[in-house]
Amino acid sequence: MRIKKGIVASAKIGLPIAIVILIMIVPFGVSSEREAHAFLRRYFNFSATEFNALDRGEVITRLPPVPDSREVAVLGAVRVNVSKDIFVARIRDIANFKRSSNVLEIGRFGKTPKLDDLRGLTIDEDDINALRECRVGDCGVKLSAAWIDRLQKGIDWNAPDYQIRPSTMIKQMLVEYAQGYLAGGNARLGVYQDKEYAHKVADDVVSLLRQTQYIYNYAPDFLRYLEQFPQSKPAGVEDFIYWSREKFGLKPVISLTHISIYRKSRTGGTDLFIASKQLYASHYFESSLVFTYFLDDTQNSREPAAYLIYLNRSRADGLRGRFSDAKRRLIAGELRDGMEKNLNILKERLSGPRRSI
Repeated sequence: MRIKKGIVASAKIGLPIAIVILIMIVPFGVSSEREAHAFLRRYFNFSATEFNALDRGEVITRLPPVPDSREVAVLGAVRVNVSKDIFVARIRDIANFKRSSNVLEIGRFGKTPKLDDLRGLTIDEDDINALRECRVGDCGVKLSAAWIDRLQKGIDWNAPDYQIRPSTMIKQMLVEYAQGYLAGGNARLGVYQDKEYAHKVADDVVSLLRQTQYIYNYAPDFLRYLEQFPQSKPAGVEDFIYWSREKFGLKPVISLTHISIYRKSRTGGTDLFIASKQLYASHYFESSLVFTYFLDDTQNSREPAAYLIYLNRSRADGLRGRFSDAKRRLIAGELRDGMEKNLNILKERLSGPRRSI
């Protein structure tokens, strides 16, 4: 797998796969405008010039520092004219919310994932051919040792129709993976062994969650739930998992993503958080966690209005080892451009015909 070219090319296409949303209403007695500005100034050092641009409706993008050499992060903020109820409704309709030329196929799993949920998923011929040669420590698709062994033993790769069976097996394994996560949480996430090293997905997920200290200031019980899922579930939480196949770099990426929506009532309002974490990705990404802070500003407007603050943190295998700093600098500008483009599209889409209910 040509990771260097792949990850650079991916930056030109757009942002990483998963979308994660965190929505929060202002604490009682504090204006929403001041709260949003304080949040950005405290944690991301936003300037007065950037605040003014936000209030004019412009998109602001930043590239925050990261603690891990494998990581890239991009921050974006924009003001949108939409209510929190409409925004949540759009998230639930994830296929339409993520609709773009980069999203080739997408769908939601049911409460109990089953094979029929993946009827719209295509396994690419290049991936099937890579699976034929797949071995532990040398595989063109991110898989665990157990999955690799299952594919090699369960398929007659010399049969004339050998390409049919791998597609069904991969889909079945994805279903089992989703079922396992719903039952056992992060502990049931996989260990990628497509490279010479083993990568435990749960370790990265927990690491990323524990590095979001600013979220703990607002919803510690929610982050505890994301780490201990499905245990420690606060009241008012709804969850779903969706799958997608998206253009990224030199090859499409199949991924599974967990969306968690959390409502918390309090004196003076209701806090709403929507979080997403990547559970699996077939290429490039070892982990991904994104938070978007959505701050209702309707009280300062004649129509629904909010600040949408989006932070995506992803760790990629192509940023391991030598030259990782150079690679990161190379893609930084493209990531920022991709964020700005996507937020402008999102702003236009959210301000469209379905603005109220």
